[in-house]
Amino acid sequence: MVLGPETDQVVAVLNGLHDGERIVTAGTFVLRSEFEKSLMEPAR
Repeated sequence: MVLGPETDQVVAVLNGLHDGERIVTAGTFVLRSEFEKSLMEPAR
C-alpha cells in the first residue's frame, strides 16, 4: 500500500487497494495462513 497524508483518524490510500476490499482499521487480525497453520499444530 502507498499511504498519503494523515489527518486526525483519516489516512489517504493512494495505491494498493481495490474497490470493495476489506481492511482492518482498528484492533487486531489473524492472517489466514497463520490461522490454518494453528489448526495443524498439536494441541498442548
